[in-house]
Formats: sequence, structure tokens, C-alpha cells
Amino acid sequence: MTDRKELQDAASVTILAIGYRARCTAPVCGNLARAILRYADRGGRPLADLERCNRHAREASERDTKAGLTIYDDRDPPPTSPGHLL
Repeated sequence: MTDRKELQDAASVTILAIGYRARCTAPVCGNLARAILRYADRGGRPLADLERCNRHAREASERDTKAGLTIYDDRDPPPTSPGHLL
């Protein structure tokens, strides 16, 4: 399990859709993980990947936003512009 102390140098977190079956890694939570929270330092180097259920991913995102981390939500693909449909 990743300690909060290990993440103190994090500057950003990227939220990714999980592509495999895993349990949420939050303490005492056994729900199915739906997202990966990838923490990175100022140089973009990954510090930790945490599998989280929707509730814990949302709580972590809110907490990290208040802490001043940059949040990148890459769960959904960008919408296709109408020009690409022609």
C-alpha cells in the first residue's frame, strides 16, 4: 500500500479508466476499482498508481484539488469534432 508520505512530492494526478478487474486499494474497501490514480512529480515521473473505486477516486480528486495538485481526467475520450464526420 502506498503511504501518503510517499506522495508528498506529487505535483499532479492523472485519472485513468481501469482496463482490468481489481479491488479498490483504499483501506477496508473491497469494492471493484473503476479508476487508476497515477501520481507524478513535477518532472512527470510517476510516483504511484492507485486503483480506486468511484467513491474513493472522487474523494481523492477533491482532496488533491484542495492540496493544489493538477488533476488530469483521462477517463473519457475527447469528443469527436463535427469536422471529422465528413
